[in-house]
Amino acid sequence: MHLRPSIPNGNYITPPRPVDVARFVPELARFARSTTRLHPRPAVPAAQQSSIGGPMLWPRAEPWPTCTAPYFHWNLDTLGSEPEYQHLHAAPNSLIPVLQLFASDAPTIRFPDDADLLQLLWCPVIHAHVPGQPDAYAPAITLLWRNSAALSAVAATPAPPVDFEPECIPRPCALHPEVVPEYPLDLPDALWDRIGTIEDAGWGLDLNYADDLSVAPGCKVGGWPKWHAMDPYAIPCPDCGTPRELLICLDTYERGHGARTWSVQDGLGSDIDSDQPTGLVVGRGGDVQIFSCPEDPRHPIHVLVQG
Repeated sequence: MHLRPSIPNGNYITPPRPVDVARFVPELARFARSTTRLHPRPAVPAAQQSSIGGPMLWPRAEPWPTCTAPYFHWNLDTLGSEPEYQHLHAAPNSLIPVLQLFASDAPTIRFPDDADLLQLLWCPVIHAHVPGQPDAYAPAITLLWRNSAALSAVAATPAPPVDFEPECIPRPCALHPEVVPEYPLDLPDALWDRIGTIEDAGWGLDLNYADDLSVAPGCKVGGWPKWHAMDPYAIPCPDCGTPRELLICLDTYERGHGARTWSVQDGLGSDIDSDQPTGLVVGRGGDVQIFSCPEDPRHPIHVLVQG
């Protein structure tokens, strides 16, 4: 049986899953989750739309947020000495709009009961430390949950940040959300043994579970996290102890590796994948993943940069 994802948009379609992995390994069925692939594509999005790098709805009287925290900088000219430095912003550094997401476009994540809009902004430089996370080496992120009915104003164009890394500033993109099934990379050893045995014999196709059959590549919300550069680790909520789950993944690449089973197709089946539509380069070409508490999305987040 080939599993075809749910298709809320008619333009960007993940191919049907080439293998029903739960048929080969029935124990995997209980680990199935859905994620929403965002399929960003360069555009001129409106403030009333979900977008990456686009304008945001904003409370008329609310100041645009800024960052005053020290940021990380490599000085490669200081040969023979420690090239790592913590710099201070000369003035408060404007955050930039990274993701605006309406609940109707993100059925795979939980919104607070009083919110239908998620906004993610960040300071577009790397911070060695972010709140609650020493040695994060990530952009300093502000996450806002809002009720769109209370927002009558479009954000004025904020002052551009003085301190920034170009690869931390996304190209404005419209989103084309699509819900697809996923299976995790963090599995019990016994299941990995079963998967390894099947891969040695072949799934019936030249496929690899990790690259082709488990976690979707690219920008997405909800579903399972990617563990491609480090071993999985527990991420409990500091407020309530609940294991935090993946909320948002912003990826450098949309296509992924392996046999390209995740490459987007249009209705005629032709490959229309754009590999780096947002222009973001996270780490050395990896991703930034944001984890939130499933009991209360307003509890503290956890940020993970890989790659």
